[in-house]
Amino acid sequence: MKAREHLATNSILLILLIIAIILIGKWNIINLLFNGQIFLIFTFGVGFYFLGTILPDADSNNRGSYIYHKKWLFILAHLVSWLEYPIARFITKRSIGHRQSLHTIIGITITSLFVIILMTLIYWYIYKDISLIYIFYWYFSLFIGQFLHLVEDKFTEPEWKINWI
Repeated sequence: MKAREHLATNSILLILLIIAIILIGKWNIINLLFNGQIFLIFTFGVGFYFLGTILPDADSNNRGSYIYHKKWLFILAHLVSWLEYPIARFITKRSIGHRQSLHTIIGITITSLFVIILMTLIYWYIYKDISLIYIFYWYFSLFIGQFLHLVEDKFTEPEWKINWI
């Protein structure tokens, strides 16, 4: 599945989730839109969710993945791809390549943790304020985006399987 397809599929899923939450009445969208800090934190979470939809493809062998062709993602894609070797060598014992160590549950767990630590440090440097709830929400958003990427790859490649390690 290509990045555009991942992004489109996950956009639809996110819209359906937001509609369901609004209809259930557990989320007051007006309060969200007019509370600056909550809106910022929510927006970061949505951004991490969409980043997660393409981040596992940082293991692309030919660097032809969408994530390498966006200037603002280029450095992050390379940093995550550098994680592939230690994950493959010491944890998953898998070869290095597309749909290998970064396309496992442990791979997306480690890359989510790495990216969130990095982004939390940047956020703290800029805003001088951070909460563990924000960090957990961002981690969960990034992890879910990556997990859905694996599920979508499974649907498009039935012979491929999602591995824990």
